[in-house]
Amino acid sequence: MDHPNNYNEDNKKVKVCKNDCGKSIYWNNSQNAYFEIDSQQKHVCPKWKPSINNSQKQFSQHDVNVVNTTEEILAKILLMLDKLDRKVDKLGGA
Repeated sequence: MDHPNNYNEDNKKVKVCKNDCGKSIYWNNSQNAYFEIDSQQKHVCPKWKPSINNSQKQFSQHDVNVVNTTEEILAKILLMLDKLDRKVDKLGGA
């Protein structure tokens, strides 16, 4: 039996999981975790997705394209520098 956002018979404040998994849960202070009303087990929501903060940002396709383009440009610059370095060596030895 679900008891959304109220207290159950054991005086536990019960709410429905915010991730829409359908489980009724309550906060267990001694375990510092949510527990399921029906199973009395720690609630591990199958629909939970971690929030992405700036340090965990996933790259968009645009970001990947920019990185790939930058790598290509850097490779071309390095090749030109290598050619220039060889020409300088030839001029210095001549």
